[in-house]
Amino acid sequence: MITLFRRIRQKLIDSGSVPKYLLYATGEILLVVIGILIALQVNNWNEDRILQNELNSYLTKKMDNLYEDQRKLQDLREYREEASALCANVLESGVLNIPGIELVDTVLLITVERRFISSVQNEQSAESNSYFNNIKEAQIVDLETEYQNLINLITFDETRLNNFSENMEADLWRNGFFNDNRELFIYVENAIGDPEDIVISDATGLKSLEAILRRNEITNLRLADRYSDALNLNQLLVAAIENYLNSQ
Repeated sequence: MITLFRRIRQKLIDSGSVPKYLLYATGEILLVVIGILIALQVNNWNEDRILQNELNSYLTKKMDNLYEDQRKLQDLREYREEASALCANVLESGVLNIPGIELVDTVLLITVERRFISSVQNEQSAESNSYFNNIKEAQIVDLETEYQNLINLITFDETRLNNFSENMEADLWRNGFFNDNRELFIYVENAIGDPEDIVISDATGLKSLEAILRRNEITNLRLADRYSDALNLNQLLVAAIENYLNSQ
């Protein structure tokens, strides 16, 4: 092809026809420019395809993390609802009237720290921002932001509840509640020995125990509602990502 162009160019030069040569030269330049533009466009298409494939892989991984979040949220919601119901039952019956084993079961349940650790939030933020900048589907970005904000609110509530419970638990230790009922706790945890009567009074932390039960009754129920809200957002985000991937 290059040899052919050279021959045509040489014939035009030899013929001395300047207008024809200029017309040919202009056409040759246009062909070169068009060729460059086509090459650039093909390169852009290839880069866009690579970026889109990377984005699709990232979103597929995000969906896996969202499904993992769903499992965690469902488990935690069940735990919070159970903890709230147990605390309400103890308070309604009266701490001094409830069987010791039931009281210890409830105390053991609510003094073990539980948190929602999102698999989505564990993603690298720089990578996440880079990929999300390439998403033209606003619904995904909006749902992702709303979901992350709700997770932050859940973390805040969980931290406050855990800190409060830890402080009240420390009071119970200082007042001798755990030492006085050591054998009962051992029995409940390991089924070793015979269950003894609970030892509890104002002097051994009755008020602290009632406070930790009341706070857990209220806050665990609120957290269960927040988990439900997070599950709804999670499912909406999964659906939006699926629609986006299916449209590619």
